[in-house]
Order: sequence, then C-alpha cells, then structure tokens
Amino acid sequence: RFMATDPVDLAEVREILKDIVQETNRASEVIQRIRAFLKKGDREIAPLDPVAVIRDAVQLLQNDAIARGMRMSVHYNANPATVYGDKVQLQQVMLNLLLNAFDAMDGRAASDRMVAVFITLQGPRALRVAVRDHGAGLPSDRLALIFNPFVTSKPEGLGLGLSISRTIIEMHGGRLWAENNTD
Repeated sequence: RFMATDPVDLAEVREILKDIVQETNRASEVIQRIRAFLKKGDREIAPLDPVAVIRDAVQLLQNDAIARGMRMSVHYNANPATVYGDKVQLQQVMLNLLLNAFDAMDGRAASDRMVAVFITLQGPRALRVAVRDHGAGLPSDRLALIFNPFVTSKPEGLGLGLSISRTIIEMHGGRLWAENNTD
C-alpha cells in the first residue's frame, strides 16, 4: 500500500529498508549468539553503557508497544558505571523481560499499560535494572517456578525465555528474580 501511493516517498522507502537491514543483521547476530550460548561458546564481552543497551532494546520494541497500546519509560540517575558483557545477550534479556511485561498487561485498561525500567547503581561494581509493569502479578507459589524451563502461563509460550534469561544474567555474574509490586 505504501508503494502504491503517488508519488512514492523514496526517502521514506530508503529509511524503511535501512531499518529492515538493521533488524535482519541484529536477528542474525542474536541467532549466532544463541547457538554459541547453547554450545557453551565464547561470549563477546566488551565494555557497555547499560543505559544505551536498555534504550536500544526499548527502541526495538517501540512499534510493538504502540500496536499493543503500551507506554515505556527508562529512568536513571546520572549515567551508571560501565558494565562488561555481551551486548546482544543482555539486549535479549531486556527484550524478553519487556515482552513479558507487555503480556502481563494484556486486557488491562489503557491507562495501566505502562512499563518502566529503572537503572540504579547499587555499589562500585553493582548495577540494578528493574522492569516494572502494572499487570495482575503472580501468586507467590508461582514466583519461584517461573524461571524453570518449560514453565509458562502463556497459551503459546515455550517456557524458555525466563530460564534462558536467568542463565545469561548468571553467566554475567548477576542474578535475576521476580517479585510482585507492593501496589
């Protein structure tokens, strides 16, 4: 339909094709890293700006968020310290957590469909990244199980996303957990 307009906006077409190429390259990189991860291959550890890594993940989901009526925000006090890790793997964790937050809010009122990411420095070598949604939460007995392989609450879910995410975070020297919001 876009190409059928007269006149065709070639600058817009170029921009769309550029986005497609970037996303295709990123998807290829993700698949290669997941293969290496599953084969226990080497990670590509490099110094990273955690805010940039998270903003990139948020940007990747922007269209999905708009289509699902979600709002996203990233909060941080000054730039946290540089972290060392595999950018693609850490972005995959963020994408998984954000998509899970979206799913948790399906069916909620539009005013409640908000995901906030909070980045705080916890010490000289400790960074905390919290993803907060306004979903219904989980029963306390399910909180301990959601990181087990093949445990899912989604009709079409495989139950591997959180398990793989936890493994990635642990390989980076961190820990991943879930808790219900007090409100």
